[in-house]
Amino acid sequence: MKVQELIGMLLSPPRLQRARFGFEQIQVPSNNVAQAGTCLYGQGGVAVVTRSDVGLTQYYSPLASRSRYADGSIEDGPPTGFEGTFPFTLFLPQHAPILGRTGDDWIIDRVDAASDTQVRATLHHLDADDYAATIDVALPWGIITTFDAPHQYARLIDLEIDQLSEADDQELHRAAALEPIDRATPVPGW
Repeated sequence: MKVQELIGMLLSPPRLQRARFGFEQIQVPSNNVAQAGTCLYGQGGVAVVTRSDVGLTQYYSPLASRSRYADGSIEDGPPTGFEGTFPFTLFLPQHAPILGRTGDDWIIDRVDAASDTQVRATLHHLDADDYAATIDVALPWGIITTFDAPHQYARLIDLEIDQLSEADDQELHRAAALEPIDRATPVPGW
């Protein structure tokens, strides 16, 4: 597989709509985090991430974002998308800052190894050419399973792919109904 083929695949719409996940994330200095939950991905960049490890549900749309906390409180925000929601961008790689676009931190340099099911690639940081990272990509799903950089490591330790349920559809409709903050109105059912 060539670099441009890999980038094209990672930019493609996700092949999954509902994923139950577990991540291991290590940041230097010694900040180890395990994250678990569910990600729902709908049409037009609408998504819902529920973090079962901290009791947080985050709604994303092209117009706004909303966080609902375990205590019932709600916080509205700008349309953040998934940029900056590492490690969730591992399984929604079209939102990962690794593709050399304006605003990205990384670019893929080369494909190091490939099989029918997995690709390993080397990246370099756009602000420092000597700063390298690697990613492993699971080809059947088009997701990144490992990101390894000197300051940060994330590995997908559990992934279960499902079809969307009626309840999932309702959550995605909530995200799609978000209004920009300057004209935000309560959404029925919140």
